[in-house]
Amino acid sequence: MLRSLIIALFVLTSVPAIACTCAKDPKVSKKEEIIDKYERADVVFSGNLIKKELLNKARKRSSGDPVRYTFEIIKQYKGSFSKSTIEILSEASGSSCGYVFSEGLTYLVYTRATSHFNNRFPQLVDDKNAHTTSLCSGNMLRKKVDKKQLRILKRLKAKG
Repeated sequence: MLRSLIIALFVLTSVPAIACTCAKDPKVSKKEEIIDKYERADVVFSGNLIKKELLNKARKRSSGDPVRYTFEIIKQYKGSFSKSTIEILSEASGSSCGYVFSEGLTYLVYTRATSHFNNRFPQLVDDKNAHTTSLCSGNMLRKKVDKKQLRILKRLKAKG
């Protein structure tokens, strides 16, 4: 009886775990996937990560806290900006769909202008249209970008 009660309590009080997944449709070609990620992004660039800043300085932190990344832009594929650097935000951990960049490395980055973090962390993020990215945006180390993907990005850029 006690065993049944414990099992019932466990089943009734357990909460399903929610994790970040970037499910891909196996029917979609690599080219279609690249085009889709490009079209969803406001800015696409390759750049060196020069600074990483965790914005929540409190003792209590979450994997969903915003991290500000500053990149030195090497090449722009989409979007226009006059500065040689760009700041983007992402969640602190992949478990919350954040893309975790490492300082000193070069990346291909897809971002969107959104108020995502401003709505959730108005005390930490003052930009109502900050550039944000996630685990599912299409970011990758620049050295892992193949020639086919670069050709597609260059064609998309030329189309405007």
